[in-house]
Amino acid sequence: MWKNRLGYILAFSGCMILLFAYSRPFMLYTVVLLMTLAVAMYLFLRRDIRSIETVLTIAPAVKEGQEVFLSVDISSEHFFHAAGYVMAELEIRNEMFDTVEHRKFLMSLSDRRNHFEIPAETDLCGENCIECQNIWIFDLFKLFRVGGKKPRAIRTVVYRWISVWNWTKTWRVHRRRKE
Repeated sequence: MWKNRLGYILAFSGCMILLFAYSRPFMLYTVVLLMTLAVAMYLFLRRDIRSIETVLTIAPAVKEGQEVFLSVDISSEHFFHAAGYVMAELEIRNEMFDTVEHRKFLMSLSDRRNHFEIPAETDLCGENCIECQNIWIFDLFKLFRVGGKKPRAIRTVVYRWISVWNWTKTWRVHRRRKE
């Protein structure tokens, strides 16, 4: 984001220098347009943020090692005027092994309703709590960002995969040894 801001400031500064050096009306129009565009993006982004709603969903129970996807649904009451991107900072906490993983995702917005699927790891069994630490809404040029409403935390249980075939086979071997 700071690179986009720096590029915009350099373009604005370059137009200002050319305006003072050559005093052309075209440069004045360009400077006014760049300044108006930045202010309009900020105001429209503040308007868009009021109607954005984010919902996280995941399967309630998953086998260990199975591929599972975290669904992120971003919807709005009206079309976006300036909102172009959403960045979600997620904290994935395994309650059984007390491990914490932080992940960031940048998602591009297109319509009023956006659906994204993020792959989630299921390496460790136990109860996993997925909580959104921050939701940031960016404008189209990534000059400004505004915090959004955080969705509620979700939970899933990753259970260990035990084959019924292996369990019955082990039971039969154990039974024969006793006899």
